[in-house]
Amino acid sequence: MFQTPIALFIFNRPDCTRKLVNAISSVKPTRLFVIADGPRENNLADAKLCEKTRAIIEQIDWQCTISKKYSSFNIGCRESVPLGLNWVFDQVDECIVLEDDCIPQPSFFPFCRELLALYKYDERVMTIGGHRSDGPNEFSSESYYFSRYPSIWGWATWKDRWATFDLQMDRWPKLRESGWLSEILTSSRAITYWRRMFDKMINGMDAWDYALTYTCWLNQGLAIRSRVNMITNIGFGKEATHTHETERMQLFADAADIQFPLRHPQTIQIDEQADSRIEWVNFSGMDTRILENLRQRIHESRSDGAS
Repeated sequence: MFQTPIALFIFNRPDCTRKLVNAISSVKPTRLFVIADGPRENNLADAKLCEKTRAIIEQIDWQCTISKKYSSFNIGCRESVPLGLNWVFDQVDECIVLEDDCIPQPSFFPFCRELLALYKYDERVMTIGGHRSDGPNEFSSESYYFSRYPSIWGWATWKDRWATFDLQMDRWPKLRESGWLSEILTSSRAITYWRRMFDKMINGMDAWDYALTYTCWLNQGLAIRSRVNMITNIGFGKEATHTHETERMQLFADAADIQFPLRHPQTIQIDEQADSRIEWVNFSGMDTRILENLRQRIHESRSDGAS
């Protein structure tokens, strides 16, 4: 039996939730927290799907204490995860976090357990992530590296680290004018991207993860990212809230189990080479590629019209 608490975030995708529960059954956690957002207003399909999704939790058949926080109405992405984790960390000191579309390999669980113990008292380390998003190439033989970018597709953290989370980002307007981002990022493209995303966050953007990155940077924190991708995201497509672009899946490394014993980094510092790829694959580089694709489509459209 697996003793580290696990928090599941579910909504209206019973197929995803069923696959996630099946993956978790490989370790049979003894403590499970389930946070379910509610159906959107006047959405009959949502109401039925939310009911079917929650019914899957009732089918868990191993010995387990299950705590549930089910909403009767839709809270939305921005609030549901922070409120859910606040509730979880009122009860436990550490936790593994999985959203319904993030399917972990079996080794993800002992990976998190070992590193939660190893860095429990090192407040520089804010999060532990099991998803690798920058492709299959390896930079070293170490099992994980330290990044400035928290990974939230299968991750873990501690109560005291989560307590610093700042969804409202109250200090951002002053930091924006101070040149703070230029102390963290060297690329003008990246600075422009993150300035725009943080502006969107304080204006109510329906997301929470950019605030986690902001919190990490504000506290000069580090995020652990595994060298091997242990998470398959099955949520791409038209039913997703944010990940609509199915072609993005091709950028990610195939999921595999990490090898034990873990090979720990010799020093605790950001791997700048790996981070530059993360920035290109997931953030400002993705913006650049989208813009280039749009320009190409416009050019092709005009060429077709001219012919």
